[in-house]
Amino acid sequence: MGLIRILLAICVVAGHSSLILGLPFLDAGAAVKAFFVISGFYMALILDRKYDGRTPGGRRLFWSNRFLRIYPPYLATLLFALLFYAAACWYLHRPADRFEYWIQAWQEGHYAAFIPLLFSQFSVIGLDLTPAFGFSHAQGFTLLNAGMLTDTVQAWRFNMLPHAWSISVELLFYLIAPWLCRWGKRGLLGLVLITIGMKGMAGWFLPVQLAEALVYHFMPFQIGYFALGILAYQWRGKLVPSIEYRAISGAAWGLLIGGVVFGGLAITGRSNMRELAPLLMAIGAPSIFALSRNWHFDRMIGELSYSLYLLHVPCKWVLSAVHGSAVKDAVVISGSELLVVSVVASIGMYFVVERPIDRWRERRIQASGVSRGVDAQTQR
Repeated sequence: MGLIRILLAICVVAGHSSLILGLPFLDAGAAVKAFFVISGFYMALILDRKYDGRTPGGRRLFWSNRFLRIYPPYLATLLFALLFYAAACWYLHRPADRFEYWIQAWQEGHYAAFIPLLFSQFSVIGLDLTPAFGFSHAQGFTLLNAGMLTDTVQAWRFNMLPHAWSISVELLFYLIAPWLCRWGKRGLLGLVLITIGMKGMAGWFLPVQLAEALVYHFMPFQIGYFALGILAYQWRGKLVPSIEYRAISGAAWGLLIGGVVFGGLAITGRSNMRELAPLLMAIGAPSIFALSRNWHFDRMIGELSYSLYLLHVPCKWVLSAVHGSAVKDAVVISGSELLVVSVVASIGMYFVVERPIDRWRERRIQASGVSRGVDAQTQR
């Protein structure tokens, strides 16, 4: 599934810049939700074939290896972001963008929020909740509501890597994955339905701004997507051999690829694809995995998807500076230009950071004696 992973990452790049090759790629939010489905599928796979999630030792190995997969690239990107903003402050002779918010909050005495904010920047945990808060000079940090002051900004502007909220969601899922992946089909389907119900109730009972922020970012509202991926894995044995399923999954993948490349405009409209894309992903995942599981090239390009997702935002800052802009979104960055620069940076991240650590992760598994010699795709 490496090809679809890299295409989804490209959708996010396009969503944060402009059209790539003139194509209106799938909405970035829909692409992220589809990523969650893939993550659910893969975690169910590796916990079934690679780690023993039923034992404390197996869970510790799973968690530590996921830590080694997620944190080093994130910390490298965070370090780059901090250095970039420090250089911007030096060049402008004033606090730049996010640094300015941090300094203002400190000067105005809003000290209580600094511990969780700092913790979230370096641990990633909590970045999915930050968008639910607003910050104003008078009120400090408060939950979003209709009575906010006019100078209120959303607190995600304090995050050095604001798009990393989805990584916080992923990490929280990993914490419960050893147990969640052992749930039966009825329990998982029930969890999907509960998540859908929660989203509807949020719109009824919460202020509009708060409901939108929570439904889009907060982990409890995303858990249903992971459950869809786990269901897809559990059903794979019955589905993949079926001729009828192959026809259905082929149609699903045709719609999904069409939605990725053409933004869903020819299907249901871009906004509706936010929920349709994850569903199509779950329907087609077993067949596409069975087809691509031993394709070396597919796995190779898929390995770049995480670093591409991480690095495209800092690369956008660099391109903005190159184009002479010191103000966020003051210039429209070419999606094609951003994609090329981000891919080059991702290749560098892969060889310098990810590849050596991935080899170490595999040695840890082999040394533990739990490796079952599964196919290449489980090396994710």
